[in-house]
Amino acid sequence: MAPVYRALRATGERVCVLHTGQHDDMAWPLYRFFAMRPEYEVVLSDRAPACRTSLPRLARVGEVLDYVAPRGVLVHGDT
Repeated sequence: MAPVYRALRATGERVCVLHTGQHDDMAWPLYRFFAMRPEYEVVLSDRAPACRTSLPRLARVGEVLDYVAPRGVLVHGDT
């Protein structure tokens, strides 16, 4: 995703990175390496298994997307 991020920014597009809070131990070193610090991060305060499921996380992602109102969304996932 880093080359796409850089190419979009080079054209003057507003590009925001949203970290969903998953796989922090793997994600943050890569954000630093590629100089792509997320502007937004989904932080779930409750670490109970039920709160780590997709529904609370998706609700927070939806809130960010409503706030940012992007023209497009690129999703980078591991599955």
